[in-house]
Amino acid sequence: ESEYVIETADLGYQIGRQQLLRGINLRVKPGEHWLIYGLNGCGKTTLLSILAGFRQQTQGTLKVLGQTLTNENILASRQRIGWISSSFFDGRYHHERVLDIVLSGKFGTYGLDLDLTSGDYKRAQALLTALGLEDKAQQSYDRLSKGQRQNVLIARAFMHKPDILLLDEPSLGLAPLIIQDIFKTLQAIRSEGTTILMVEQNALATLKIADYGYVLELGKISMHGPASQLVRDERLIEAYLGNKK
Repeated sequence: ESEYVIETADLGYQIGRQQLLRGINLRVKPGEHWLIYGLNGCGKTTLLSILAGFRQQTQGTLKVLGQTLTNENILASRQRIGWISSSFFDGRYHHERVLDIVLSGKFGTYGLDLDLTSGDYKRAQALLTALGLEDKAQQSYDRLSKGQRQNVLIARAFMHKPDILLLDEPSLGLAPLIIQDIFKTLQAIRSEGTTILMVEQNALATLKIADYGYVLELGKISMHGPASQLVRDERLIEAYLGNKK
């Protein structure tokens, strides 16, 4: 059995003549917390969606939780991965009922399967209540605020306790106090042994709680290393963070 929960070798993704990702090599151990950083359009969301099993790479190999992803095991893999991305799911969910979206997390699909139990409905409602959405269960996704949609996706990701949590800019567009709560939640989740990979523009704050940082530039890894080193790296601060110190 592999010591890594995520392994990629020369992973790439191409649409037509456009190469969005190339030569991505990652090895993530259980319980690690990674930051993936880069400017808009560098391929961050594309990479996370491939790792989550919602998009298939066009080059290279990918193993998740010791298995090479195939059409036969992709749904089983998705059920062990929490995938939270407004930029990804906002393009797929519109008029769907909030409760149904949360329940779909049990299957790792966009819609619902027939194999639902009363316990599933209770868990979904409990998750919505915990996230302050108990009165939104019957509303459609497109009627919610950005923060509320983010919390729906968090509830969806936790219909099953995930082995791996993938977060795509969870703080984007949210109030500072909500962002602070998100970081506290991540610390608690990590203490339970969950592996976390996170795309986040608030890079300096994230590097202070992460183990490793990777910088994507034009679809390639341009810089990587222990977070404790990158947070002090003047090249990173000057080239990518600008005045965000």
